[in-house]
Amino acid sequence: MCVICLEFQRSKDLADARQMLAAARREPNTIPSSHLDEVEQQLAKAGKDEGGQGAP
Repeated sequence: MCVICLEFQRSKDLADARQMLAAARREPNTIPSSHLDEVEQQLAKAGKDEGGQGAP
């Protein structure tokens, strides 16, 4: 499990998770792009479930 997933499960902080996701995308070879895409979809779904705070 990646650090973004772990942190989101712990704190449920969507804004922080999105910042971590953006930072991971800027760093080559840190986390596979396919996993980042999956995490982004999960964050969007979590935001919608919590009142429409989906992906920007």
